[in-house]
Amino acid sequence: MLRAIEHLLVKEHVVAEPAGAAATAAWLSDSTAAPSGPIVLVVSGSNIAKTILQHALMSGEKTSRVSTESPDCS
Repeated sequence: MLRAIEHLLVKEHVVAEPAGAAATAAWLSDSTAAPSGPIVLVVSGSNIAKTILQHALMSGEKTSRVSTESPDCS
């Protein structure tokens, strides 16, 4: 979930609470399971605690050092 929150904030410039980032988390965990072509993910809510947001950003810094690639949303 933290990876999804970080991805949405950094890549899409969207602040999402954990429940609102659930669809993105599922997609990031296995983007190959999605059908070919465009997909739509519903992202809702921006009621996120400062500590959760900090954890998401710190976990993103750790994975970016390892060079983990996430699917491209464009």
